[in-house]
Amino acid sequence: MTGEMWTILDENNLPVLEFTSFISLDVDNTSKITNYSVEKGSFTTYNKIVTPNELTVTLAMQGDALKLQNAIDILNTLCNEAQVVNIVSPYAYYAGYSLESFDYSFNQTDGVGILITPLNFKEIRQVQAAYTNSIKYTKNQSASSKVNTGKKQGEKTSVFFDGAKAVTGNGRLI
Repeated sequence: MTGEMWTILDENNLPVLEFTSFISLDVDNTSKITNYSVEKGSFTTYNKIVTPNELTVTLAMQGDALKLQNAIDILNTLCNEAQVVNIVSPYAYYAGYSLESFDYSFNQTDGVGILITPLNFKEIRQVQAAYTNSIKYTKNQSASSKVNTGKKQGEKTSVFFDGAKAVTGNGRLI
């Protein structure tokens, strides 16, 4: 594989993780076409919805316990934080992906000094938010219609006693 590059880069195009072998890359590029039923058993198609691409990258890492623990820690950080990475293969450059999940196991068959882990990435499409003022004001306040605020609840009055005098809730002496 001379001249072929397989790697995972961070936002600054620096390698995120050292690995021994890039075992596989599976790409799921899906879109959905919306169909709606109409009269007489027919249907109509309105639009195509492009879903985020998903990648499954399987890596193998060989090393001592410290090196493998460091790789697991990096994968945990990538999975738990909103970090975006780029996956590079000789065939395509996949920009803007986030690690959604990963799993790993150690077993006697593969050797306890080898970590084989499938990584599931999902494409992140970043867009700029556009905000608008959706409140419309009338030029003349009398031109706007009245808002029904409901019924007004009656005032409650209470009686306080100050010795022989009684004071109502509105401040009058009885």
